[in-house]
Amino acid sequence: MVALGEASMLYSLQLGQRVGVVTINTRYIPWIQHQVAKYGLERRVTGVHAMQFEPGQILKAYESQALADEVRALFDEQAKPLVAAGAKRSFPAAAFRCSCSQRCTSTLSMVRRSSTVFRSR
Repeated sequence: MVALGEASMLYSLQLGQRVGVVTINTRYIPWIQHQVAKYGLERRVTGVHAMQFEPGQILKAYESQALADEVRALFDEQAKPLVAAGAKRSFPAAAFRCSCSQRCTSTLSMVRRSSTVFRSR
């Protein structure tokens, strides 16, 4: 059996040898760092950064393109230092907890778009 966190990390690592994780709130950083260690990925994850949203707030991004663009800008801001630290790709930790297929598809789409934006040279 594969957990969502593990699947998300392994999927992202297919896009680049080193990745960074962006979560919605600082309270999730220790939990994600625990998962990184549990799966033996410490050498491949450059770090975990966080935006400042509550879970209910981030879901509003699915209600309008303007809100989605705002979240994307905040994600980009947190992903830049991860790329500077060596991540070839950065991905949203929200992919760990997708339960609705539409949200999961949107989140994976964000992973693909951020992968294009944040490729290191």
